[in-house]
Amino acid sequence: MALWEPINARLPAGTELAQRDSTQRLNTARNGMKHSGVVIAKADMDAFRITVADFFEENTPKVFGVTLAKVSMASLVRYDDVRLSLEEAEAFAGMGDTEEAAKKVAVAFQQLLQISSWNSFGGGRRLPLEYATRLSYPSMRSIPPELKSFAEEVKGAIDTLTKKP
Repeated sequence: MALWEPINARLPAGTELAQRDSTQRLNTARNGMKHSGVVIAKADMDAFRITVADFFEENTPKVFGVTLAKVSMASLVRYDDVRLSLEEAEAFAGMGDTEEAAKKVAVAFQQLLQISSWNSFGGGRRLPLEYATRLSYPSMRSIPPELKSFAEEVKGAIDTLTKKP
């Protein structure tokens, strides 16, 4: 609740966070439970769940300029090309095209590896994964030891996703 006014001060003129009273009731109940062991009734918990949903639905556009439904983990990716590939994957997944979505995720992974400091599996400048009709992998011997278990998990996950039914 202490952040309410500083956030309001940064919003456009005439705009402020909504749901202050219901959020204050939630905070009071939380403090009572945390500091005094006051048990919150099930009906109150259900009401607080609605309060939280309403708070984010109403305030996300005000603070972030996008509806809550449009928020995705992809929006947190700071590299434009990688983020775009992930957003395309989300679009394909939303249409039910999981094969194209998986391809776009693989492309995003390759882009991220190219950007990252560990893109040089085996010293070459090629990307370690190439998507064609099947995926090819670098030799596990060329992967830095600290990344070996991660690479094995990724390989296993991709193999599982690309198996033909």
